[in-house]
Amino acid sequence: MKVIERVTKDAINCEVKKYVCPKAKAITDGKRSYRDLSRMLMSHQEIICRDNEEVSKIFPWAHIAISNAKKMCLGIHHGINKMFMQNHLKEFCYKFNRRYFGDKLFHRLIIAAVDSPWYAFRLSHGWSIIKSIMVKNQFLLSATLFTIIFFSLTSHVNAQANIDIESGAVFTGYNNVKISGDAGTLFSLKTDLNAKPNAFIRIRAGYKIKSRHTISLLYAPLIVKSNGTTNKQIDFEGVTFPSNTSLNASYKFNSYRITYRYDIIKRSKFEFGLGFTAKIRDAEVALNSEGLTASKKNVGFVPIINFRLN
Repeated sequence: MKVIERVTKDAINCEVKKYVCPKAKAITDGKRSYRDLSRMLMSHQEIICRDNEEVSKIFPWAHIAISNAKKMCLGIHHGINKMFMQNHLKEFCYKFNRRYFGDKLFHRLIIAAVDSPWYAFRLSHGWSIIKSIMVKNQFLLSATLFTIIFFSLTSHVNAQANIDIESGAVFTGYNNVKISGDAGTLFSLKTDLNAKPNAFIRIRAGYKIKSRHTISLLYAPLIVKSNGTTNKQIDFEGVTFPSNTSLNASYKFNSYRITYRYDIIKRSKFEFGLGFTAKIRDAEVALNSEGLTASKKNVGFVPIINFRLN
């Protein structure tokens, strides 16, 4: 189910292109907004009914779903603000479809929790407007959810938890930037601008079960900022920053990891463990001045073989 402002032909066509497979077959009523479906889908059948009882027989599940959704909105919640309507419809669709999940019900719940974006909504009665935002690092949500489930399942076994926290200062030694490719200007975040020391933090949490299984999470954000002016024009990610302009630059390289390792050999004088690490790197270089801003982002997954030898 999808909230749309007006049931026009353009609005219907837009949603069909996003969510409906071109090989699908559609059966609708005779509303004119559906006329383009015949060229967008494999087949489109229009059925015009003048008897309400006949309509409920031709589109039974459509009427059941719409009726139940209305009862949820008007009965349980006694009316829903339109800014929250889409989230309530998503919840309704999940509950409506879960009867078919069978033994995959728990797994589908985890997928829905991790894959669905979270939103911040506009506050009413003259409060400030908060733009809709999505969780950038769904890896952290996945890791946290996995850890909570895993800890709850292993709460009665022999286990040991630990956490390490590191912090300090970051000093820029060499950080040259040229974005993008041959079209960008090569400049230094240290010599062309003034790089300031920045604090960093690194948090690692581990959980060992029955002395052989180890699960660990790593959270390591890093950001370095520079500012100043330069006597040369800088072309950065398609934006031209004039010379002698006050610039603010930031270099971000956040790292998130989840690791599982199994100690294959565990003797008094020799230990060897082997496992796998899933790493997410979240990198960004940004440059801005008064009225101009540009950034280059790069988020990627890095698989790593993890081993321990002692």
